[in-house]
This record gives sequence, structure tokens and C-alpha cells, in this order.
Amino acid sequence: MPCCPGLSDSGATNEPDAAMALVEKCAQLPLALRIAAERAAARPRVPLSDFVADLADGHHRLEVLRADEDPHTAVRVVFSWSYRHLSRQVAQTFRCLGLHPGRSIDTYATAALVDVPVHEAEHVLESLLRAHLAEETEQNRFTMHDLLRAYAADLASEVDSLEARRAALSRAFEYYLNVAARAMDVLFPDEHDLRPQAPDWAGSAPRFDDQAAAAAWLETERPNLMAVAAHAADNGWPGHVFRLSALLWRFLDSRAYRDDALALNTHALIAARDLGPKHEARAESHLGTVYNQLRRYSEALRHLRRALALAHSAHDHETQSNALCNIGVTHELLGNYQEALEHLNQAVALARDTGGTVPECRAENQLGRLYLRLRRYDDALPHFERALVCARQAAHRTLESRIQTNIATAYIAIGRHVEADEHLRRAVVLARETGSRESSIRAAAQRGILYAVTGRHDDASHYLDRALTLAAGLGDKALEADVLNSFGEAAQHAATADLAVDYHRQSLDLATMIGDRHQQARAHDGLARAFRVLGRSSDSARHDQQALGLFAALGIPRDE
Repeated sequence: MPCCPGLSDSGATNEPDAAMALVEKCAQLPLALRIAAERAAARPRVPLSDFVADLADGHHRLEVLRADEDPHTAVRVVFSWSYRHLSRQVAQTFRCLGLHPGRSIDTYATAALVDVPVHEAEHVLESLLRAHLAEETEQNRFTMHDLLRAYAADLASEVDSLEARRAALSRAFEYYLNVAARAMDVLFPDEHDLRPQAPDWAGSAPRFDDQAAAAAWLETERPNLMAVAAHAADNGWPGHVFRLSALLWRFLDSRAYRDDALALNTHALIAARDLGPKHEARAESHLGTVYNQLRRYSEALRHLRRALALAHSAHDHETQSNALCNIGVTHELLGNYQEALEHLNQAVALARDTGGTVPECRAENQLGRLYLRLRRYDDALPHFERALVCARQAAHRTLESRIQTNIATAYIAIGRHVEADEHLRRAVVLARETGSRESSIRAAAQRGILYAVTGRHDDASHYLDRALTLAAGLGDKALEADVLNSFGEAAQHAATADLAVDYHRQSLDLATMIGDRHQQARAHDGLARAFRVLGRSSDSARHDQQALGLFAALGIPRDE
């Protein structure tokens, strides 16, 4: 028997997945299924999957599922049988839930949306559950089927004034901004002064007793926060979008939610154009940084150069310095080291002249990292030391963790192993406290290198394996290629040249795919050395020439 009454056996049998999708989109309502089946049967040459695709939009679906021959049997009427028995407050809540842009909602956000105490929201939601107009997905978290959500939104547009609808959404948006800000203050307290001030909120809201609770709320609400940003951008809340982007920047960055960061900052840029050149400059800078992380360098440079011009016209020295710094980073990633040096030096000078402690910290750290790449360790260390002073002045623990790792990297290279270990231990503690995955990966990788060069090969393998697992989970191919090369170099120290070949080959594949010439050079160099140990002289010579050419093009002296 077909799963949808009225569908031919062949229709349901030939497209079982489409048939099940049809059941889901009809909310398993017998009337809706009958209407859908009759529509599909009337067009036997059209694949069932095409009909399902036509039902993708909830509002359009209500119209498609209207029974033309009998308007009284429309799906809306079925819903109205439950809706018309609701009390005034429960009916109002149902309509407001149709306005909410996210897929699910908790009791606190419901209370904000309807402007009632949270205990009243709980009772109202229980009434909607009993009426089968909502469902509880987990404790104190609720959702509605797309058809019901569309029906509720249509009712809201018919019953409630535009002013009332916007007031409901404004309350919800302000609630999300306030709670997101408080969660970020718990999770990243060192950046409190760098984030915009959230609106006051006098209503009920969750409390965060520790970082785990704050992180859990942000993870759970992340889809809603993204949906709020999209809705606010499209419907006239530009300030909310811009503040949400600035509030969530570090969270999305630390968890490597690149797609969310791209979407959110794209919305923020559109919104910022209504807020003036200073806001637009910051949005352009953030978006350029996201494109850097996505290794889309031409787009990154376009947005960062636009940010620089806007910031200059708005006399926003902090954004100017950050844009110069990020342009330098982009050129570094492209292997254009001279241009990178010029932009990073400009960023440092501007930050020093204008007293921007955090911009100076970032620029000094990036300049030191570039000197690390160029193997100019004595030049790198003074920049890291200055960056470390600035990070501590600003109480910026995320930046301090990265700087501590960079200092350790320089010390490992020049043989100061005890001091390197001290800095790495501090870096690991800070990375754990701030929840920065990238900082954790880089610190773990450098501990692996330190233990490899000091003969603790089992410890080296443990830390590098941890770094590689985390890097793969992060989705950052450049970082993964870096760790793979480090693993290959550690294998060389452990006299396991065959393993070194395997790691360097994997790194070379990744680095070639993303166009990272520095990691390509490291991989070819490692392969040349490993093949030499294995007695494969022709393979060694081939990779040796590749490494020499890349190092020369990058202006990096090759270690002997």
C-alpha cells in the first residue's frame, strides 16, 4: 500500500525517498496528504520529487495544498480547528512564534517575543503542545512544522498590526543580543571592551556560571543567531545585524565556523552601509579577514583595501591599522613577503602613533610571525616581546596564547629549549582557558617539535597527533598542512624516514591544493631529506630542486 493515499503504487515505489519527504512536508496530516496525492496523481508525467520541491516554501505550500474544488477543506481550515479553541494569550503566542526567524525557540526567547514572564511562557507553550500546534524537541525547546509556522505567520499578518509584529521581533532580537553579549563576556572576558555594548534587557534570561554553560548556549542558539541576522538585515534592523556580527566574531573564529562568519559578516556589510563609513569600514575589514581564513585571497584583498580607504576617510585609526595588518597577512599567505613587510610595518607604526594597544599587539605579532617564516629569528623576537607586553596590558589572553607559542617557536629554532618549554606551557593554559582551537593546535604542534628535537619521540608523536586531529576537525587546510610538515620533521628526528615521506607528501598535496607556497617548500625540503636517508637519490634530487626554487622565490634562506 502506498505511503500517501491516492498515489499510485508505482509513484511511491519508484520514488520512496520523495514519497517520505512528501509525508514530512504535509506534517503527516491525512487531509494534507490526500490533497497532495490528488495533485500529484493529476500530473502523472511529473516526477514526485519535482512536486516535493514545489512544496519547499512553507507559505507557498499552504496555497498548493488548498483543495480548489472545496475551499472549506483547505489545510488552513484543519489548522484553524485547533487554533480557534486557543485562549487569547495562547493564540497571540502562536502567531508570534510564526514570526520568529529560527527553527526552534526556548522559553526565554518566547517570553521576550510575547513580552510575558518566563513562567507564563512555559504555561502557554504547554497549551500549544496539548493543541498539537507545537512540539518539544528537547527540554524547554520547541519547534513547529513548516506548514504550521507559515500558517501562524499568515495569521499574524492578518490579526496583528505591523507595529505590534515589529515590536515582538525587536524584543526577541534585543534579548538575543543581550544574552549573546553576556555569554561572550564569560567565554572571552579579555575582549569585553572590544565588543559593542549590548542593549539592556530587563526580562528573564539564562545565567552562565562558567565558560562551559556560555559556550553551550552559543552553540545551541547559533542557528537562531544566524537566522536573526539574516532577517534583521532584510527587514530594517541594520544596527542589530552589525552588533551581532561584532559580538559573535571571536566565537565563530575560535570554532572555525567559516560559513557562518561569511554569511553573518556579509549581512553586516549590507547593514553597515546604512550606518556610515566607520561601521562600513569595520564590516569590510571583518569580511576581508573571513575571506583570508577561507583562502580566497583576491576577495580578501578587495574588501581589506576598501576597509582601509573607508577607515581613512572616517579617521578610524584602529580599523586602518587592522586593515593594514590583514593586508600584510594576505600577502604573507600569498608568498609576497616584501609587500607583507611593508603593510605590517605601516600597521605597527600607525598603532603606535595612535595608542591602539590591541591593534599594535596584533601587528607586532604578525610581523614577528613573518620574520619567523623568513628564518630571521633575532628580528622576530623583539616584535613578539613587544606584542606580549601589549597583550598583557590589554588583558587579551587569546592573543597572549598565540604570542607565547610564537616565542617558543623562535626559541626552538635557536636552541633555547628550556625557555621554549616554559612559553609553551603558558600558551597551553591560555588556549584552554580561552577555548581557542587554533591556539591549542599551534601550541600542541610546537610541543611536538620541541620534544622531537630533544629526543622525546613518544611525547612528540602524542602532541603532533593531537594537533593533527584538531586541525583536521577545524577544517583549516593551511594549518593542517603546517602540522603535517611538522610531523614529517619530527619523524626525521626519530630516524623514521619512511614516515617522514608519508607526512610530507600529505602536506604537499594539501598545500598545492590551496596554493600555500611556504608549506609546499617545507614539504619538498622534507621529502628531499627523507629520500636522501632512504638512498633514493633521484627522488631526493627532484624534490631538492623544487624546494630550492620555492625558497628562492619566497626569499627564505634554506636550512642546511
